[in-house]
Amino acid sequence: MLKDKINDVAFMLVMVHESDPTTVEIVMSLCNEVLNLAIETPGNERLVEATQFIVAQGESPQLVSLLNQYVSAATAFTEGDSSVPFPNEANASGLSSISAASVSDDDCNVDRTFLAEYIETHTLGLEELEGTTLGYVQGQIEDGDFVSSTKAYLHNLKGDSGSIGMASMERVCHILEDSINDLDTELIAANLMLFKHWASTFLEAFANGKTPPENADCFLQKCCCINPRQISAPTSATQTSIPAPAKRSDSFGNYTLAGENEILVEFVTEAEEHLNNVEGVILDAEGNYSRDSIDTIFRGVHSLKGGSAYFEIQEMTKVSHILENYLSEVRDGKRTIDATLSSLLLKYIDIQKEVLSRAKKTSCGDSMTWSDASQAFLKALEEYGQGTPASSSSPATHKNVDAENSRPKNEAIREDDKPSPPSNEDAESGEKLSIKTYVKVDTARLDLLIDSIGEMVIYSSMLIKHCRELLPSHENVMDATHRVEKFARDLQDIGMSMRLIPIKGLFQKMSRLVWDVGRKLGKEVVFQTEGEDTELDRNLIDKLADPLMHMVRNSMDHGIEATEERLAKGKTNAGKVKLSAFHAGGSIHIRISDDGRGLNPDKLIQKAVEKGIITEGQKLSQEEAFHLIFAPGFSTAAAVTDISGRGVGMDVVRRNVENLRGRISITSEVDKGSTFTIEIPLTLAILDGIQTRVGIETFVIPSLSILEFVRPQRGMITHTLDRGETLNLRGMFLPVYRLGRLFGFESEVHSPQDSTMVIVQSNNDVVALMVDEILGECSTVIKSLGGMFENQEGITGCAIMPGGNIALILDMPSLIVLARKSYRFDPYQDVIDSSIEYQH
Repeated sequence: MLKDKINDVAFMLVMVHESDPTTVEIVMSLCNEVLNLAIETPGNERLVEATQFIVAQGESPQLVSLLNQYVSAATAFTEGDSSVPFPNEANASGLSSISAASVSDDDCNVDRTFLAEYIETHTLGLEELEGTTLGYVQGQIEDGDFVSSTKAYLHNLKGDSGSIGMASMERVCHILEDSINDLDTELIAANLMLFKHWASTFLEAFANGKTPPENADCFLQKCCCINPRQISAPTSATQTSIPAPAKRSDSFGNYTLAGENEILVEFVTEAEEHLNNVEGVILDAEGNYSRDSIDTIFRGVHSLKGGSAYFEIQEMTKVSHILENYLSEVRDGKRTIDATLSSLLLKYIDIQKEVLSRAKKTSCGDSMTWSDASQAFLKALEEYGQGTPASSSSPATHKNVDAENSRPKNEAIREDDKPSPPSNEDAESGEKLSIKTYVKVDTARLDLLIDSIGEMVIYSSMLIKHCRELLPSHENVMDATHRVEKFARDLQDIGMSMRLIPIKGLFQKMSRLVWDVGRKLGKEVVFQTEGEDTELDRNLIDKLADPLMHMVRNSMDHGIEATEERLAKGKTNAGKVKLSAFHAGGSIHIRISDDGRGLNPDKLIQKAVEKGIITEGQKLSQEEAFHLIFAPGFSTAAAVTDISGRGVGMDVVRRNVENLRGRISITSEVDKGSTFTIEIPLTLAILDGIQTRVGIETFVIPSLSILEFVRPQRGMITHTLDRGETLNLRGMFLPVYRLGRLFGFESEVHSPQDSTMVIVQSNNDVVALMVDEILGECSTVIKSLGGMFENQEGITGCAIMPGGNIALILDMPSLIVLARKSYRFDPYQDVIDSSIEYQH
């Protein structure tokens, strides 16, 4: 047991650096455990004295050197070799007199790149800490919950402070976190109230470019029952060189998670966010890394190293430490992020996500095991570090990087390739930071607020309608209704904006997909994005992930040709896939385009005939031919692979998009490329539509589906025996569907010439809906029909109108299916082409 604990010290010592107090803390904690075990076992007097000496040197600037001597001697001692001297015996005349130097707070190396974000995050965090503390003092929070949440936040603040070089804040958090184990909860609460005031003032000073009025030492002296020895600040060590990675141990067994489960949950969430941020930076950079990009990657890896070390997640800590060393060399201009290092970083992200996935299912105190992937990756890191740092003089785009990896590793670093060294600014710069303030809100509460706003808009509309009908001549009432109407509309817009988030995260997932599929297929692909800041309802973004994934994968597999084929066509060897988003006409458009082989209508029709999807000789427009790819079971792949070829996926894409009240359009040219455009509403909660009347019933037709309104003239309506009626609209013959007949009730208007035709489109289908009257535009909250009517064809929900009546909301795709059943009308078997491309 004692030998195993010393081996733990030796393992963690590989990752220790004087400038990283988190790993130093872990090693010293392990030394205390060694001391307790040594005291319990007779015959270990020398080991006890040596360990006591090491524990006493916790703040010595020579700590790492002493620890190396100690581990060597302790290992030999437990193996029966007592000839190796311990550091206290070898240096009794000098080193034993070393005491911790007390220096003033040193925050001059704060990385101002992340300072604004740091202050924004923890200004809110400190408010929450104060609220939790007050809740405990008032008896609203239990002791255990108070202690666990406090430790979790202090640990989080400590890690973030260390990441940006806020040394004094990091030290204070470290001391307060340690004191939680020694003090009763009343004293902890007293210290936290002092800390909140000090830390807020400290951050405010940095935000305004001023020197904090009270340093860390002065604050700590005010705290209750803090050990005075802890207050002395550790000597600031400036890292002048990066130690080479230590020789890898071939022992990869089980290890036990430390810490507390509540804090582990917080760490996993933060770690996943760091990994996603790093991944986004790498994919966006395309080989051209700015100083900000490098800093973001370094900070993410550093945070993962520190956090994982706290929980003793060995496989994450060790690889993060080595990778951080390489990134530190990049920051110092000694190394550049070439294609190999970029690939290693992406592999690192995948492996750590898998480690976190396992950690989620593990409790603190339970064991985890080094995965084969982690072991192989550690070996790959060490092999990479054995070569001379290589520079990359050309951008590494999203393409097959194997050719890039063959570049000689001893290529000289050009002077102009070196990243500029960081510029350290102290708090005396006088520069004020632009700090935003945030409030964390549970998404369930946010959704409830949005629903309540929708209800308020409905009732305000009803009140306004009654006021205008009953008191039209009352000037003050009319003025008030105008104001209420405007306010309700503005409030609805504000509420909806609270649910909008940038689509950038979704695009980032697609960027990684292009990278991975490109390498798997051996295709060189440049991935471009546009409109990443376009905002969309977060619920829609979640539902768009699968359709986009299928469409981007199809562009990579079916669209982009192999390098040889592209060169033979006179194209560049690297294909291009572009993903863009923009707002237009009250909806959002997402386009996936490529410069590949395009869609050949003749081949699509031939394949559809072979699959039995259409009949031989059936005439289809180009648009209809393109949409054959959405037919179930349709595929043009020559062979089934793990990417495609089974004829599934694209039919699901269309169904999912239609469920979002959207549609897909396709344009393509052979050997030029294809463009798929998804058009969906901004939100699923609010519907913009046209209110119509048929008999005594009211229907809402989504505005996104409407092309125009037509009052038919004599001769425009043609009867086709038992196949129903058609509308001749500027040479296009459109099927006419009477809504009253579809839903089984009488219409007030029977003659088409006395009705209004609403021309609607759903994917490649353009039809005419016959209604009695157009009542006007409306923006309404969508209500569920309930379980009894949830499968009703043609209806997607209902809405409460200003008059208090219920209107049914039409669903165009399923309505057209219902109409074809009712009218026995099949556009593929009739001479009428209902799908000719619509032109205004």
